[in-house]
Amino acid sequence: GQGIVGPMLAGKLGLPCVTSCVSADMDCERGVMRVEQELESGDVQTHQVDLPALLTIQSGRNKPRYPSLSNILRANKQEVERIEAPDTDLIGNCEELIKLELTPKSRAGVVLEGSIEEKAATVLKIFKDKNLLREEAMSRP
Repeated sequence: GQGIVGPMLAGKLGLPCVTSCVSADMDCERGVMRVEQELESGDVQTHQVDLPALLTIQSGRNKPRYPSLSNILRANKQEVERIEAPDTDLIGNCEELIKLELTPKSRAGVVLEGSIEEKAATVLKIFKDKNLLREEAMSRP
């Protein structure tokens, strides 16, 4: 529930890890994978990771495939192999919560009111105040 299994497993295996993946394209010849990761803001960030790598997939991205009735009946006839788990005292406590806080809001929205010309003037003023426009762009008609 905290999204730590994938990164912890990748750390134990010494593999690169990308979480919340929404798509992945593998280039076997170059030994890399291009991965798109969905951020908390909803934006998508692209990464290129060396293979092998560990990915955690964003929920809801893949449709489950349900087995056919014949495969279910065949699986019911299979014998289950049981493997003894190692002594849990050897594992111990692997994590410690240091701090938990909400992420601060990064942007405040602005609702523009007035006519189209007034809205355009307000947007231009905001861009100028934040130095988002070059002088030559502002002098164009």
